[in-house]
Amino acid sequence: MIPDVFTPNADGINDEWEIKNIYFHPFQEAAVYNKYGEKVFECKNEFIPWDGKINGEILQGTYFYQITFVGETIRYGQVTILQ
Repeated sequence: MIPDVFTPNADGINDEWEIKNIYFHPFQEAAVYNKYGEKVFECKNEFIPWDGKINGEILQGTYFYQITFVGETIRYGQVTILQ
């Protein structure tokens, strides 16, 4: 299950985009893109939760992700940051 929304407002609840069950699947890369197709977050070989920051700022909006698993399985979707 990949979350489609998170709220990085420092209240301790849902502050990061975290895929809790990803550790049970062989993982290669996760990338998040803005609406212009620019990569704003990336992690490889180990999933690191995204805090929503882009160049030190949190910008509310919808972003698009691509997650690649071992064996070339790719999942696409969108995630929204709400403040």
